[in-house]
Amino acid sequence: MSRRTGTVKQTNMRRFGGLFAAHIGNTRATWYDNNMEAVRNYIHVNPTVCHGQPHFAHTRILVHTVLELLEAGEPVEEITGASYYPMLTEKHIAAALHYASELLKTRAYVPQTALR
Repeated sequence: MSRRTGTVKQTNMRRFGGLFAAHIGNTRATWYDNNMEAVRNYIHVNPTVCHGQPHFAHTRILVHTVLELLEAGEPVEEITGASYYPMLTEKHIAAALHYASELLKTRAYVPQTALR
């Protein structure tokens, strides 16, 4: 049993009310726990490897490099193929996307208009 399952149900019931929302909350918690496990299995951060930047486990391939390839429009099959990184799988790419989305959820942002 995950440490989040019990509290998520109660939290979502308070937030959204009703049994349906609680069921969605438990499903989301299970999905979240499974994906966070994938992130832990596929992505490591170690201060002695790649200057502490997130990289794929047992490689020196930086997560941001693969995300930049995705941003440039490279298909996953091409990234995991012989032309880029054949040692990566689609699960590595999914873990990188989940890792990036979790980082975005936990950061504070300055509006771009404030930077001008």
